[in-house]
Amino acid sequence: METTFTFTPEPYVSYAINDRKYKATYNDWSIDMIKNHHCTVTIKDIMTKLHVSTYWIRSRIAPNVEYIKITPERLTELGMNPKSLLLYNKIELKEFLKKSAIFTRKTEVIDLAKCKEADKIAYLIDNDAVIAKWDQENRHAYGKRSNRLLNMLDTEYENVNETRRKDYMTVPIAPFDFWDMKLIFASDYPNNETAYRDFFRKGMVKINIFGKAIFVSVDNLDDVIYPLTTPYAKN
Repeated sequence: METTFTFTPEPYVSYAINDRKYKATYNDWSIDMIKNHHCTVTIKDIMTKLHVSTYWIRSRIAPNVEYIKITPERLTELGMNPKSLLLYNKIELKEFLKKSAIFTRKTEVIDLAKCKEADKIAYLIDNDAVIAKWDQENRHAYGKRSNRLLNMLDTEYENVNETRRKDYMTVPIAPFDFWDMKLIFASDYPNNETAYRDFFRKGMVKINIFGKAIFVSVDNLDDVIYPLTTPYAKN
């Protein structure tokens, strides 16, 4: 009687795959785990994306997110990096990061060009040569144009001061999937003070995950004509 071969993948052990039946089943399993179980994220991907160490991944991610280990030979066959043997489930990883993080916000950016007195701003700029010249010269100075134009409006807006960040309330917000967003870190700046002033001025969301501070911009500031930073008001 012919013996039936049953494949039980052991993802943490590297095999010398010689048996044809074993190899065929192993290949099917590896394709299934990558395509259908979304095991596509390498340790290097996580380190680069989140600015974390291998120890951080082993202690935080590995116990909570499905991962597999594939032989270098099979990775080469699949056109993947043969040095990245561990592949994490991307769907589980994104969900774990989302539910494990604390999301907060202190400020938001409003566009004075869209406020109820926008027509007044436009009129003043169009009809006052001095204002128009000043506005043009400061077109790329973030926030400066709005500060100047506040004096032209009847409505009161609270114009925050980024050097007094502790005076403004930290507001918890609903968690969201941030893996595919552009993540920003204080280390991207010359120093922490410059970084946190920019985060505050641009209304960025702070994501705190296991003591790691990550920032994301949830607004398209490129479309804002006259940006004004105000305290965040939770809807």
